[in-house]
Amino acid sequence: MIGKLISTGFSLATLPARLTFRSVRALAMTPAEASRLLADMRQASDQAVQELQGLLANVDADMTHKTAHLSAADKRLAAELALHAANNT
Repeated sequence: MIGKLISTGFSLATLPARLTFRSVRALAMTPAEASRLLADMRQASDQAVQELQGLLANVDADMTHKTAHLSAADKRLAAELALHAANNT
């Protein structure tokens, strides 16, 4: 317990210095490192978009399969009820 308190205290005491070091290091980044960072960020963003598109496609496919037996009017009514419920939350 005492070891944890000392460790946490040391961590908190050195936090400003660590943040300053990271900020200076980010400012001192070479153009190649900055380009690599931007490329990594783009790649992560593209991957997130692909995952979201896949999720939406799965939801659409699932909803199409589950509502295949409904008429167009029933589908419209279900969509209106879902929209109304979403607006009330």
